[in-house]
This record gives sequence, structure tokens and C-alpha cells, in this order.
Amino acid sequence: MEHFKFTAAYLSIASGVLCEYLVSLALTGDYETINKLLEEHLWVLNAVKQFSVLTRLTLNALLGPRGGLSGELEGKLAVNPEELIDALVQLNAPSNPMAQLALMLHALINGNKELPKAYALEGAVSIAKELPTGKLPRRLFLEVYKECCDLKSESFRLALARLFLLHV
Repeated sequence: MEHFKFTAAYLSIASGVLCEYLVSLALTGDYETINKLLEEHLWVLNAVKQFSVLTRLTLNALLGPRGGLSGELEGKLAVNPEELIDALVQLNAPSNPMAQLALMLHALINGNKELPKAYALEGAVSIAKELPTGKLPRRLFLEVYKECCDLKSESFRLALARLFLLHV
């Protein structure tokens, strides 16, 4: 049984590192490396469902407007509503900042420009209530709110990536 604990811990860490690396590659526009990593390590990305859904949503938001989603890559990054719901249950509820980020990204990907801004503001407010010392998360949600919601804007893309990196 002790064997499985180390494997689970390793996969959780590896999944988090892969998620962060994929998002950083999206910011640099390195679609080829993203595709190669997903071909070889998709199972690692999927090891932690919450990370997987949040990362795929972030990659969709960052790559989509720039034409970086080829048919094959788009298929690997698709998030269906069941996965998102399965990840809201795992993320605890919309009052959870990670869940708010996932819902915000999902709304952005689906072309909604108003809902993501509302989630960003709600994230900043809920953190202020729950975690008065949570200045960094609050600042990052407010940055997303301020820059929202043009996915072609570099400042908005960076704000999303910073918020993502805080949660993974």
C-alpha cells in the first residue's frame, strides 16, 4: 500500500508541473511542443482531474484566439460539460476560487464576455471575505477583472496565466 502513496504523490506533482509548463508554452506560442507533450504525456495531465480540466480550459483560452488549436490539438484540449461538472464537485463549489477560475475559463471559451468578468469579481470578493490575508489571490482576480475579457490581449492572457499558476 505504501507503494501507491508514493506513486499518487509523484503523479500529483508531475501533473502540476506539466500543467504549469503547458500554460507557459502557450504564452510563448510553442504549439508544436504543446502538441508533442500532450501526445506523450496526456495520461500525466489527466492524473489529477481538477488540474487537467483547469489546464485544458486555460490552454483553450490562451491558444484559441491566436489560431493555435489545430484539429488534433483541439480534440485533446476539449472539455465537455460532464468533465467540468465533475471537476465543480471536486473543486468544492463555485465559492471556491479554483472553481471560479474554471467556470470563468469555460465561459470565455464559449464566447461569453460578461460571465467571466462576474466570476473574476466574485473571486476577489470571496477571497477577501474568507481569507483577509489573501492579498495575492485577490489582486490576481482583480487584475483579470480589470483586463477582462479580450483573449487576444496580452495583458489579459498574462492575468489569466498568473491566476492559473496560483491555483495549480
